[in-house]
Amino acid sequence: MRVPDPNMPTIVKQFQNSGYPTFILTSRGQEYRYATLRELFRNGYNFAITAPQLGVGTSELWMPYESTTAHQQLGLSESAGFDQAELKSFKLNHPRLVNYTHGVFFTAGQHKGVLLRAFLRKANAKPKAIVFVDDNLKHCERVQTAFKYSDAEVITIHYTKLDPSVDAFENSDKRQVINEWEAFQSAYKARDKSKAEKLLVICDRKEAG
Repeated sequence: MRVPDPNMPTIVKQFQNSGYPTFILTSRGQEYRYATLRELFRNGYNFAITAPQLGVGTSELWMPYESTTAHQQLGLSESAGFDQAELKSFKLNHPRLVNYTHGVFFTAGQHKGVLLRAFLRKANAKPKAIVFVDDNLKHCERVQTAFKYSDAEVITIHYTKLDPSVDAFENSDKRQVINEWEAFQSAYKARDKSKAEKLLVICDRKEAG
């Protein structure tokens, strides 16, 4: 992985050096934890130094809220400060396990607005203002909705610099990439180290290009 802008790690450090609690909220699940942390550190990020503390272990998983059946909705209301009208409007599915480690909150594809609010309650954090940056407009809108009646000032920024690259990928023919991935899996399972390494080199060259 690479940063979307070479100045981004420096900008993040400026926020951190100014004393602002700064952390990542990602849609990734905890199964991508080690790869994500590795790439963040490799690219010059360290969110652990100014991230909120939850008092949980680095490998601990927990449910962010109770199931939204009628008799369990109060669980989310108590844990994250939601009223019943909000719970109904969010149309939440059954919760999935989440993980928070080294300043990265792995939300497993769940509602980022709800998860951010539940996270802040768990961290006993009451910020006066929240700045949320995401490359998906949907997540920005969900954060605004979740904090609609909050006392905190919420600023969401839709980051669009990578939109052309994302659109090109979405519209591209992915058959070649799928074939290469399947070939790599086959070589890996067959313990053909030489073939697997060659396939990885091909992927690295394409990424560099």
